[in-house]
Amino acid sequence: MKKLLLSIIIFIVANQLLAQAPTVEASNTQLSYKYAGGGMSITWTRGNGQGCMMVMRKSSSAGYVPANNSTNYSASASYGSGSTVNGGVDNYIVYKGTGNSVYIYNLALNTSYDVYVYEYNTLLGTYYYNTNYSQTALEFSTVAAQPTSCGSIYSVGAANSSATIYSTSGNGNGH
Repeated sequence: MKKLLLSIIIFIVANQLLAQAPTVEASNTQLSYKYAGGGMSITWTRGNGQGCMMVMRKSSSAGYVPANNSTNYSASASYGSGSTVNGGVDNYIVYKGTGNSVYIYNLALNTSYDVYVYEYNTLLGTYYYNTNYSQTALEFSTVAAQPTSCGSIYSVGAANSSATIYSTSGNGNGH
């Protein structure tokens, strides 16, 4: 009986020691490549968690931090397809695992995004996140859609040292 009680106490104490958030957060999150079709490659340096989770949101959206609980978030590199953090609108999980890079696609063109990487430990079905995010989020914008038509320039008259020139616009967002 004493051995069983001692084993239970050791088990509880060991679990309490292990049931904590990582102490070193992910860092050096950076954009490694922008793709013209609404995709990005992002890399980061791992902290000391068992795994890490990347949360991405449009810069215009409110940010949500993952709670330490039994929610097992699912990730998808297709933006908008993964779980949302704590039900927060537009805070999608785009990566969850033990790596340090991801290619994310299905991003809206000409849009600004923020990226956060949270280290986590898990024990007996509960996730413990390092939410003391002391670094600045990675902020980036996707490229605008490439124009498919150009305008035209024409002249209606020239005399002496002056000319009248007109132009029509293409479908881009500038001239």
